[in-house]
Amino acid sequence: QTAGGILLPKSAVKFERYLVGEVLNVGAEAENV
Repeated sequence: QTAGGILLPKSAVKFERYLVGEVLNVGAEAENV
């Protein structure tokens, strides 16, 4: 564990990217409405 907590497990990185993708998808759908 680093002092800044920058080093994350690959699983956490994948989960974060998944969340970002979900947010972008929801935002795109909202604009189409």
